[in-house]
Amino acid sequence: MVAGEGKGACPDQGPPSSIQSDRSDVVPMTFSLRTQPRSLLTTYQPKPLAGTTSLSPPIILTLNIEPRTPTSTHRASSTTSRPPLFATAVIAFLSAGLAPAGASVLVQRDQSVIVNDDLKVPGDSPLELCPKSHDEDIVTIDSVDLSPNPPQAGKELVIKASGTVRQNIEKGAYVLLQVKYGLIRLISTKADLCEQIENVDLECPIEKGVLTVTKSVELPNEIPSGKYTVFADVYTADDVPITCLTAQVVFSRNTKSFFSLEL
Repeated sequence: MVAGEGKGACPDQGPPSSIQSDRSDVVPMTFSLRTQPRSLLTTYQPKPLAGTTSLSPPIILTLNIEPRTPTSTHRASSTTSRPPLFATAVIAFLSAGLAPAGASVLVQRDQSVIVNDDLKVPGDSPLELCPKSHDEDIVTIDSVDLSPNPPQAGKELVIKASGTVRQNIEKGAYVLLQVKYGLIRLISTKADLCEQIENVDLECPIEKGVLTVTKSVELPNEIPSGKYTVFADVYTADDVPITCLTAQVVFSRNTKSFFSLEL
């Protein structure tokens, strides 16, 4: 009789490598076979019958089962946390377009806008004020202009903005930023305002007075087509409203890209 020996147990077959399980109780195993002459074992072997030739020693097959250390090649690739290309461009766009307030989203409607109940920010851009009271806002924006307008994916966008800061903006100011792709929320965060304005070469504190900024932004080529909605609400460290800004941005496969407030 051929004897056999082994260690361990064969685990259930796991999912394909492209969809690896996260269970920590499943241990990967390595299997190997080795041969060993039976004559090396201390077992009884009958003598060959008279007139017959000596038989070769039988062979034992031994199955070794040993745990194997998992490697990264057997794990499914994780989803990257890199922000969408367009989201990065939008943040830069806001930082430049609203720099007159010394921040990434600083704007206040002027008297003519209030009278006409029009939320559009003056100038050639898609920016609008949020539909709420701006009586306590500490920043007034005079204009924001984009060149070219509409912007185009993969090309440089030049943003010129001017406005008036009514009181100093100190460290600790923050912006509540949201970016949506259709109904999907891409970004929802509370960002440090002073860090954001570094995108337009400014730094805190921003002193009160008139401010004019020109900024160039490189838009990426790979911008998924669709409608993006941007919302930014800005406050001082003491929760005094600076302003609130919103815009809708549409990128189309036919025209590469365009900004629109009425979709």
